[in-house]
Amino acid sequence: MSTKAEWAELFESVHGRKPSPQEFLDAKAADFDTSALIAQAASVDAPAKEPATEETPAAQVVSDTEEVAQEDDIADVAETAEDAVAEQVSNESPFGTAAFPEAPSQQPTPQFDSSMFEKASIPTTQGFGAVPNPAPSSADKPVFNLILPIVAIALSVIFAILSWFVSPAWLFIILTVLALALAMVSLIFSLKSSKKLLSIIATAVAGVMLLVSIGGLIFQISQNSNDNAGSSKTSKVADKDDEDDDSDSKSDSKSNSKSNSKSDSKSDSKGDSTDVNDYIDKNAKFDWNESKFKKLKAGKDSAKSIMKTYGKASDAQMSGDDLSMTYSGKDYSEHVYLTFKKQYDGTFILSHASGNFPTDAVQTDDSYKSDWTKEQFDALNKGDYSNPSNGTKLEDILKDHPKASNAEYTISTVREGEFKKELSVSYNDFKAEDGKLKSVYLSFDTTEDGDTFYLTYKSGPDGD
Repeated sequence: MSTKAEWAELFESVHGRKPSPQEFLDAKAADFDTSALIAQAASVDAPAKEPATEETPAAQVVSDTEEVAQEDDIADVAETAEDAVAEQVSNESPFGTAAFPEAPSQQPTPQFDSSMFEKASIPTTQGFGAVPNPAPSSADKPVFNLILPIVAIALSVIFAILSWFVSPAWLFIILTVLALALAMVSLIFSLKSSKKLLSIIATAVAGVMLLVSIGGLIFQISQNSNDNAGSSKTSKVADKDDEDDDSDSKSDSKSNSKSNSKSDSKSDSKGDSTDVNDYIDKNAKFDWNESKFKKLKAGKDSAKSIMKTYGKASDAQMSGDDLSMTYSGKDYSEHVYLTFKKQYDGTFILSHASGNFPTDAVQTDDSYKSDWTKEQFDALNKGDYSNPSNGTKLEDILKDHPKASNAEYTISTVREGEFKKELSVSYNDFKAEDGKLKSVYLSFDTTEDGDTFYLTYKSGPDGD
């Protein structure tokens, strides 16, 4: 073990410079062990020694004086290094030099690093042990993960439904897209939140509703095209069975059609007219028969297209969204009654039609004489409206009663291609001889798409 002066002298002789404060502090911690310096000095070739010469006493005195001065300089360097180390530690420590008293000379001095204090430093505003509170995130706000998703779901469903029934459908497609964008905004702001499930659901529902609204647009386009096609077909109906009609009747029908076309053209852009007078012609002639009636298409034909073909009605009534038109013939046995429903686009479409026409199925005689007995009347079997075939056939009744006082034939339709036929026959002779019935009323129906009439209702003089 050496003194600090010896160590400093040896260090300067080896390295050619004075030790730094840190190097001095390290050497002090090792109790100024010179073994490492000696080893370094041994590795360097020592310079050749000059022959010893006698020194004069004066030279010896000078040499001794220089040696003492050199030792004093080394001691000053050591003390300066110690002061520098102490000052460095004092500056780096937040507690000052008093917190680190000098260790005993026999104890190794610990090395201090300023990074230790930098790592341990804590902001004075929070104090020791304080945990900073995280700033509130916008992802956890209810407006993004609760309110916006619910609003987006509600709006997208409403707009999708309206696109099927209200025109124009493209407007509701745009509104549905906006609802989808609202749902996507809520999802974006909720991605970092644990409550983003509702936003995901809202985005999915809004996307499905967008497809539904597009379907509504397609549906409305197809409906409009069907209506236009139906109107076009009806307007081109030609009746081959009426080739023998007189030319005056045809010319009147054409003139009515032209006048109707002029009247109808005023309302083409805004749907059918709601003025009932636009459907009435007091001078209209009855130009219907069963063959023409069977060309009607319930659910497709419009009031406008029917007037173009058959002219205006002799009478018409309008109530709310319902329009009824009546074509009257020379008596009650000839008339056509049509009912129309107003559509979303303002067009009146045929919903029900019935027509009364003369029939050759039963011969009538204004001077009818009763040929019915009570026993014959009671022997008749009645079918029901769901299965008319259980009733007595008309042809069997006509064998014993070929003529009647009156007969009315009715045909009706409520669906395209389906027609129901009914026949009512009256036998009236209020001056009937004894044993004969004065009045008999019979009603017949046919099976679906059939031509055979079956008895479904009977009424005698006593209300049987």
